[in-house]
Amino acid sequence: MIVTVFRGYTRKDLNPQLLQQVEQRGVRMYELASNMPGFISYKEFQAADGESVAIVEFATLEQVRAWHDQPEHREELSDAGAIGEEEGATAIRHDRSDPASQRRAT
Repeated sequence: MIVTVFRGYTRKDLNPQLLQQVEQRGVRMYELASNMPGFISYKEFQAADGESVAIVEFATLEQVRAWHDQPEHREELSDAGAIGEEEGATAIRHDRSDPASQRRAT
């Protein structure tokens, strides 16, 4: 299993219209991810200061890469800063049957 952590910040000065766009785009990214082969789960957490963390699980690194390369997802990654989001992601391989197999993926 591959766990990808997306950490983002939504600017505090974001107008309500743009905030609604950010939320709609998040819903769309979930729809896309959940229909990709190997998708396991998605969880999102929001802090009061505007920081958010999303945890996305896929079965294999190849499936994470396919998600990363999905055209609409690529567009979202490049557009995030334009509407007030700053984001980064880290993928970590985790085999539940072998805790020693954890390693950082690129």
